[in-house]
Amino acid sequence: MPATPNFHRRCSTVANRAAQRTLRFCSTCLGNTGIYLYSEKSGRTLNLSVYDKRLIEESWCALRDKDEVAKQIFIRVLTSNEKIRTIFDLHTCPDDKLEENSAFQRHVKSLSLFLSICADSLSVSPDRLVSIARSIGEKHVNFRWVSFDAEYWLLMKCAMVEVISSKQRPKISHLVNAAWNSLLSFVIFEIKHSFLEAQKSKNTKSEDDHNTKLVLWQNLESEWELLREKN
Repeated sequence: MPATPNFHRRCSTVANRAAQRTLRFCSTCLGNTGIYLYSEKSGRTLNLSVYDKRLIEESWCALRDKDEVAKQIFIRVLTSNEKIRTIFDLHTCPDDKLEENSAFQRHVKSLSLFLSICADSLSVSPDRLVSIARSIGEKHVNFRWVSFDAEYWLLMKCAMVEVISSKQRPKISHLVNAAWNSLLSFVIFEIKHSFLEAQKSKNTKSEDDHNTKLVLWQNLESEWELLREKN
């Protein structure tokens, strides 16, 4: 027997209430002040209103499968630019084999962890964002194929912002987009500035890419665990 319209309406109401409870639960972890960050190294500042901060935290908190979101972001980036595939050493991997590739899977995990740190640190330890971003920039100096091409980083930022905001309710998606854009513009600028500063003073000896990636991953994990302990 087919379900009645009332049944569908009740199911929709229950689902909406569950989503609202999830957002209210997320909100209990939020502070009630905005964010002001200043980087002594670059001189750049970030100003997020209370509402922008809340949009970032709740929009990320509401995503149940964050690794899936990170995967969609990474696929969008890789399939849009062949040069970027070379940077990530995935230029020889066909599109239909990407998700099975171990290097691709590691990059997805790192991206998911990075975005979690960006969102969750706002209430727990916002000042750490600058040092985390600059540490990432310094470590990327040791990757043989990495260069700070403006188009590449703009593409990365746009993919992150657009995929995250596309998962939100239509009424607030443009607001989520703007809030995440402000945050990631600041973070990526710090990564870039740190990368260029480290590149100027880089020792001539080359370092192993695998070891550098391992250290970067361990640093991200340590930052994530620290945030969880403080939360």
